[in-house]
Amino acid sequence: SESIRQSASAPRGDLAVLCGAKSAVYQALSKLLRLLPPEQYARCSRHLQGRHALLPALDYIEENLQEELDNRHLAALCHVSADHFIRLFRQKVGQTPAQYVLDRRMSSAAQRLIFSSEKIDTIAEDCGFRDRFYFSRVFARRMGLPPAAYRKTDRV
Repeated sequence: SESIRQSASAPRGDLAVLCGAKSAVYQALSKLLRLLPPEQYARCSRHLQGRHALLPALDYIEENLQEELDNRHLAALCHVSADHFIRLFRQKVGQTPAQYVLDRRMSSAAQRLIFSSEKIDTIAEDCGFRDRFYFSRVFARRMGLPPAAYRKTDRV
């Protein structure tokens, strides 16, 4: 699509291009959803609607990736016990809260490595890692490349 071609040639960090690329992805997803058989569409819809009880925790996680995220605090945001929260989270999201937080931190870090020129130390700290070396080990294990090498690849 045109917006994806533009994003490949645009300077890194161009917010308008990033938004255009995300828009293209959402439009493609919308078209795919319309092609699903009714029973699969209903299952996807139920799955997404089931996350409503977890929205306060999911929103908090997104806005506080740099913080230590405790299950008891996240559970309190959803007005449930910590044990029930962990079970509900795993049932609705498909992974534990800790796994989800690590995935979101990795995703955020990967995006920032590609779309910004921020120092790796800054990205590591902002994404909730105690230091760059720990971040680099975890990132390389999860993404297949250390952060500096990942940044140099053409992933867009």
